[in-house]
Amino acid sequence: MKMRKALTMVAALALTAALAIGGTLAYLTSTKTVTNTFTVGNVQIKLDEAKVNSEGTPIGTERTEVGNSNYHLLPGHTYTKDPTVAILPKSEESYVRMLVTVSDINALKTAIPGFVDNNGVFLLEKLTFNKNGVQTWDSTKWQIKDVTTATDSATGKTTATYQFRYYQTVKNDSETDNLPLDPLFTDITVPGTVDNTALAKLNGIDIVVTAQAIQADGFTDADDAWTHF
Repeated sequence: MKMRKALTMVAALALTAALAIGGTLAYLTSTKTVTNTFTVGNVQIKLDEAKVNSEGTPIGTERTEVGNSNYHLLPGHTYTKDPTVAILPKSEESYVRMLVTVSDINALKTAIPGFVDNNGVFLLEKLTFNKNGVQTWDSTKWQIKDVTTATDSATGKTTATYQFRYYQTVKNDSETDNLPLDPLFTDITVPGTVDNTALAKLNGIDIVVTAQAIQADGFTDADDAWTHF
């Protein structure tokens, strides 16, 4: 009787052990790791124009930073000036604009009075004609948004800044090549009606062109984007 009881206990322990082992093997496990890699976005542009001599004639095919040219002005003469923005490689989709700032807008108005609209705003874009008298400023590509002015209390001179926006967003997926946009304009012509007295008023006036870009993602439209620039 004792032997049978002992065998029963051994069998029970063996079954318990078997169940324990079986229970351990029944757990099926799986592990997966997800790695998130973040890359930094990029928006970069450059601004240049044809390199010219004082007569506005291009020097070969060289290009230079905008604003590095000095012009010897003559009535009726056309000067090559083609400020061009290029989107650099791997740049995200962005809005682009150019700001054209005239250092003394009142002197320009006085020198060329026929280029003023009914509100007294100088129509800078009307100066952009080529030698055949055809306007080279493309208003379908570069659209004037507004004109802002600021007067220096010390000198009394009023600067005017014209904001031209490119008509669509742009991006450059290339790894190596720049993406040039349409030039803002290609030429500037001094009207033939300008005499010596008026021409003297143009002496020393600076026209500065600035290019800017801002990412398009995260903004509802261009107005929203430039408000945050």
